[in-house]
Amino acid sequence: MKRPALQVLLLSVAFAVMTVAMGWVAVPAVALLWGVVARRDELPGVVALLGAGLGWTWLLVWNAAVGEVGEVGELMRVTGGVMGLPGPAFVLLTLAFPMMTAWGGAVLGSAARPKRNNPADPETKPAKRPLLRGEIDACGRTWQVREERRQGPRPQIFILTDADVPQNEMHVRPLPGQEASSLDDVRLKSADPDTRVFFDEAGGRWEARIVVASTEAGDQRLVKLLTYQGGGQVFEEPYPFVDGLGLRTEDQLRELLAGARTGQGGAG
Repeated sequence: MKRPALQVLLLSVAFAVMTVAMGWVAVPAVALLWGVVARRDELPGVVALLGAGLGWTWLLVWNAAVGEVGEVGELMRVTGGVMGLPGPAFVLLTLAFPMMTAWGGAVLGSAARPKRNNPADPETKPAKRPLLRGEIDACGRTWQVREERRQGPRPQIFILTDADVPQNEMHVRPLPGQEASSLDDVRLKSADPDTRVFFDEAGGRWEARIVVASTEAGDQRLVKLLTYQGGGQVFEEPYPFVDGLGLRTEDQLRELLAGARTGQGGAG
């Protein structure tokens, strides 16, 4: 609720009704509860102060019209007799008591309330890290970090292209729970990327992709060579993973491909 006039009006009703039911102790109790539930930008202390003043004004008018003493009237009679104040000054003093009590209770309730993180608040909104772009030296070559795709706040995958042969690519994906926050992090992960893209002697585009295969001896990391021509997969063959895929040259990848085509292996 962001309408201060309505807040003051509703609180004044609460202060008046609860004072009649419980006595003056209802003022700090209602104010404390308001301070807990109100937003900090709604100035709970000021709203409670005005609401208590308006609520007790209604009680004073009611006492004057009906002629019944009640809690507020009794407080006025006793205090006025002790202090000997004139009527108008004492009315103001009577209203000052619940107003200051309500202000203190609301401020105390607001301070005691656990802080809630509001994503819309600039101080609690997490800073958005810029996408990583630039060149890195990895695996004996210069690579351009061409694209960083994100999935939520975490980087999903980095796509690198060879500065000398832009058609060649590496795809680097951070491990679950990790995040590459600098180009140096990407460079370190480039020795073991998820995918290497290369071309055979005829210019056909191939991918060397890391997969995990389950065997009787346990999980084993493999290199799969695959390509797509005319919309269909024409070749796929696993090879034992020996060294980092990013450390292999295009010639070594072509040797793997040649060995797969002839059925001679070629994992070494």
